[in-house]
Amino acid sequence: MNISIYFDGGCRPTNPGHIYGSYEVLIDGRPVAKVTRLEMGWGTNNDAEFMILERALAWTAEALAGAGNTPGQFTLAVFSDATIIVNRLNGRNKTAKTQPQQRMQRHAVACLKWMTQFKSYRAMWNGRAVNVAKFGH
Repeated sequence: MNISIYFDGGCRPTNPGHIYGSYEVLIDGRPVAKVTRLEMGWGTNNDAEFMILERALAWTAEALAGAGNTPGQFTLAVFSDATIIVNRLNGRNKTAKTQPQQRMQRHAVACLKWMTQFKSYRAMWNGRAVNVAKFGH
């Protein structure tokens, strides 16, 4: 069985700013959860992307456990319109010299702790239009 997570984060009125995010979880193409515009505090748009993905992954693991399943029974694909997020989750951009790079690496590690519990996982890029259609931002 396959799990797909679409997610998007942003901030306003500037970057950094007040961060928010949205996600949708699908199992075998069937929507099972959707959270739209969850407020998450202060940070950058990349903080928001990673933070909403981590929340989506935690929700997914809890939902699977509640149904008597484990992540190891499923393949996982996560979809983002942020290239930096996809690259970090796929093991690129591991060098973190500056403070922002180190923060992004910590976010990626937190997400990968959830993702590595699945039978297999991959992070894929999707166009901005997909997220606008799904979440309105």
